[in-house]
Amino acid sequence: MRAPTALVAILASISIGGAPFDAVAQECGAPGHALTNLGRAVHDGAQVSPGPMRLFEYAEAATKVRYVRLLLRPIVHDALPWQLSIRDSDMRVVETLSHEQVGRDGGLWTRRLYTGGTVYLDLEAASPQMRVEVAKAIVMPENAPNPYYSLQNPGVYAFSPLYEAPTDVRRLGDYVGFLTASWGSDSWCCSGVAVGEDLFLTNWHCGGDPRRMPASGIWSQQVCESTFIDFSWDGDNVDREFTCAQVLDKNEAADFALLRIRPLRGSDRLRAPVLRNEPPQPGERIRIVHHPACRPKQLSHSCSITDARIPGWRGDRDSDFTYPCDTEGGSSGAPVFDERSALIGIHHLGFEARDGVCDKLNKAVAVEAVLGAMKPEHAQVLRRLNRN
Repeated sequence: MRAPTALVAILASISIGGAPFDAVAQECGAPGHALTNLGRAVHDGAQVSPGPMRLFEYAEAATKVRYVRLLLRPIVHDALPWQLSIRDSDMRVVETLSHEQVGRDGGLWTRRLYTGGTVYLDLEAASPQMRVEVAKAIVMPENAPNPYYSLQNPGVYAFSPLYEAPTDVRRLGDYVGFLTASWGSDSWCCSGVAVGEDLFLTNWHCGGDPRRMPASGIWSQQVCESTFIDFSWDGDNVDREFTCAQVLDKNEAADFALLRIRPLRGSDRLRAPVLRNEPPQPGERIRIVHHPACRPKQLSHSCSITDARIPGWRGDRDSDFTYPCDTEGGSSGAPVFDERSALIGIHHLGFEARDGVCDKLNKAVAVEAVLGAMKPEHAQVLRRLNRN
């Protein structure tokens, strides 16, 4: 029998969205920018043939792998059936894919594979010429090694796991998704919110890093096709995942992207919060449900709006509001709720240094500013679906 082949993927450069890449003022204390390294998207290219199982190892000595996800693409020479079993290090089957799930020329992403970075691929096929390519691997480590913090008190977190909050507040997590996307060798995470049963709202800057890709590539179809949104990233190993089907709308100045999404498996549908009619008010208390540094759902609470109207990150209109709630990289795109659980803004910008002084305030784009910058047909749909 042929010996297994080990492929080692070095974790290096998954970025965590948390602040615009070329913000008006540099983030306080950030070493050049506010992105945080986390891991890597690996373009593997290896092929699996029928016969002995193929071993893949995605690991790094200093980093514990939380899960791996593979993009598998059949290289089809005929129409004969095939089945691919994905096994963990103990040879347990964790997922099975077949010719019935993947078109002749298409590809299919696996679920999150909690295998410690070790994956066996076991291909059975009627044709000995059948091959399945591991086109790409997304490797997610347990923790971000160098997160950037927008904390009022360094080292003290004013957010906590959502599911330790009162029961009625926990329901806010139904609306919030954990977004991961990739382009080239880069991969990153953000937050976002459902605004329809198949609609998702996040930041424009969560669609890619313009320092590494052309501006036209931000939220391109290529980025969309590598985007996953998990509404069950909450501390367990259960997934409730969606993929990006289409970028319906995007706007740099208002820093939003509206995505049409679909379930990775099955026919799941989403719940959307109410969009508030009234603009934000100074002093009103708010809550933010987010994924700081790619953590499971966290809740920032016990904080209030400071300035209800300030210029947006491009400075062209008063679209933002500020608050001292703690966030981190990965919180970008998170919903800001009022005390009645209505959506009033989308978090998008952390602390800024102006004239050498750190403002120690986070910023959100108001819902009305997002809708005002949106294509009319999309804004009308959201207003009709979600108004109070």
